[in-house]
Amino acid sequence: MFHFFLRARADQFFHARSIERDAENDRSRVSSITRLVESSLASARTERAGLMRRLDDARTRAVALSGNAPDEYLTREAADNRLLDQCEAEILKGQRRLDQLTDNIAHLQFIRAALLTRFPISNHETAHQTAGPERRA
Repeated sequence: MFHFFLRARADQFFHARSIERDAENDRSRVSSITRLVESSLASARTERAGLMRRLDDARTRAVALSGNAPDEYLTREAADNRLLDQCEAEILKGQRRLDQLTDNIAHLQFIRAALLTRFPISNHETAHQTAGPERRA
């Protein structure tokens, strides 16, 4: 068994990579995850902003459809009631999605914070990426 070790020449022993190469590999791994998290955050924020605009428009249309007379619901046509019910159902679906997006954004922000605190080597690169206009909560 020891013959195996004794046969090895001094220049054939195990050599570890340089510290710089290890650091670059670590940086590369963490930055790919960081870029993905940042991209996901930007995408979720964009979707949330668009959905909020569409929900506001839908609510405004629903209010206009419902009328402003206090007893208008008593004389409203059945077709108008169905249309209002459909609007309400779509608004509720949109609000559920908005709540999901808000939760997802909070979770992604937590993941980003965990990356920045646990892998400080990614701080410099991430600071440059998040300094832009998409750094909104």
